[in-house]
Amino acid sequence: MNSQLLPEDYIFLKKKGIFYKIFVDDIAYFEASGDYLKVQLTDDRQYTSQANLSVLEGKLADDIFMRIHRSYLIKLSQIDAIDFVKCELRICESWLPFSRTKKQELKDLVESRKLEM
Repeated sequence: MNSQLLPEDYIFLKKKGIFYKIFVDDIAYFEASGDYLKVQLTDDRQYTSQANLSVLEGKLADDIFMRIHRSYLIKLSQIDAIDFVKCELRICESWLPFSRTKKQELKDLVESRKLEM
């Protein structure tokens, strides 16, 4: 059995004693800040919960999600734009930094889906 979560799967996030069901397909990105984790959804909703980004990263399919920075885990299909000069990418109208070590991986992703005009 595959232990990684697929787009049709869901997770529960605990916030103030209440567990909220979040479908993986609705997630745009995760942002870690100290002991807290912000989940940005594609419909502009956000949830903040105490959670560990590294633990969560291990549960999500690596062909769907990518850790781009120590503080960010993104859903690849949600990338709107990539600025390789500034090392930033845009998801849900937010520009997020990515580490220089991820630059080539992101370039390879673009190259694999590039359409010459």
